Amino acid sequence: MNSIDIESKKFLGQPKNFVSIFNALLFDGKQVLKPEYLKDENSELVMNVSSKHVDIIKRYEDGTYLDLFVIESQSYVDPSMVARVMEYESVARMRYIRQNFKKHVPMHTRLPMILTVVLYVGESKWNAAKRLSELEIIHPGFEDMFNEFKLNLIELNTNHKYNTGEKATQDFFDLLRMIYRKQILKEDLDREFNRDALYFAYVVTKNKELLNIYQKNEKGD
Repeated sequence: MNSIDIESKKFLGQPKNFVSIFNALLFDGKQVLKPEYLKDENSELVMNVSSKHVDIIKRYEDGTYLDLFVIESQSYVDPSMVARVMEYESVARMRYIRQNFKKHVPMHTRLPMILTVVLYVGESKWNAAKRLSELEIIHPGFEDMFNEFKLNLIELNTNHKYNTGEKATQDFFDLLRMIYRKQILKEDLDREFNRDALYFAYVVTKNKELLNIYQKNEKGD
């Protein structure tokens, strides 16, 4: 496991940081998902999916929903990513069915939602398929039969500004965007950044200035 994978699990695995990624993608930073409803999931289902190198998997249970949330932190462009995520989710669904139903799934049964977010932290442009239809050959006449699948992809090397609603992840997102786009806004000149976000940004980018700042400020932001 490389340093990015290790730091990714440490930083993104914190409940507040974890839910903020989904709140950023789905709810523009509004605190719809709450960290107190997250649970570490160590079942056979999760262990099987994790063995395929998914970074972080957590169960979300608030009394109404029982969902499985997945974050895949990606530092390089993977042309097969859309197929890989399909595999993760398919394995998880079938594991759930086999664990909870002996022979047949009862009529009207609804399975827990499985939602995967790919957090792309690389510098180069994501030029790989974001939809299954961009990866597979679809012959004329088969379009209506084709089952589409798309990535929930967050790209931090673009001008798009995500709102996470959580300081640590917001600082990490903004630091990567500033470094990759080589643009620092006036309001960011005197800004205090979360220490963990600063170090994770250094691990991802290898920017020595970030390391110098991190080492000079031993405590706090």
